[in-house]
Amino acid sequence: MDARPETAERAATADASEADLRYAWRALSVVTSAAFFTSLNFSSLTIALPDIVRHFDASSVEASWIVVVFGLVATCATLACGRAADAVDRRTLYLGAFALFTAASLLAGFAPTARALIALQGLQALGEAMLMANSAVIVASVFPRALVGRALGIYLAGFSVAALAGPTVGGVVATALGWQWVFWVNGPVGLACLAWGAATLRPMPAPAGRVALDVRGNLLLIAGLGGFVVALSSVGSAGWGSASVRFGLLAALVFLPL
Repeated sequence: MDARPETAERAATADASEADLRYAWRALSVVTSAAFFTSLNFSSLTIALPDIVRHFDASSVEASWIVVVFGLVATCATLACGRAADAVDRRTLYLGAFALFTAASLLAGFAPTARALIALQGLQALGEAMLMANSAVIVASVFPRALVGRALGIYLAGFSVAALAGPTVGGVVATALGWQWVFWVNGPVGLACLAWGAATLRPMPAPAGRVALDVRGNLLLIAGLGGFVVALSSVGSAGWGSASVRFGLLAALVFLPL
């Protein structure tokens, strides 16, 4: 029996597996850069906050929202974005998220008021939610099971490194160039990440069948968390007896259990 066809088949399979593994590591570099990029922006912002508050003469409530809006929107939107990713091509959604985060970052540096900055940070957070809702799924889908744990560990390390480097980077950039550059520096970095992602990621079509989005559940989550954050951000300036604190806490107590 001629063993050459069998040998050739094994060699082709090995080559394909090696090629798939190379692609997997490249895809990991895309999602890890996204984790580092977005986390670095948020951790840098806390150091630049005093300069931002002075620039806009922001109130205490506005200053609080400059910090909390990113986490609030990202938390509320992640569930919806994860579900939406089941209905569309994940590559398309991922690249769209990169573009949204980068564009919002560039515009945030030109924000004319504190409220405009808060709104643009909300768009940044939406982009981050779209990225984070898909990153772990992309990693798990391209790596063999034996390597998924290691790959996810590398991906999560991107957050830790950014959290450590962010305050230093934010302090240096804000001091040397101004607080606007904390956002503007995201432009070239984001475009580079977007180009690398577009060149690297393969299409990931959505599975067949209709995907239902829990609109009611997501709206309840947004209302509950939003009320809670409004209450916390207002209590320092308005006091526990203010309408914003009372209605915010009431919204959290009613909507979050629902």
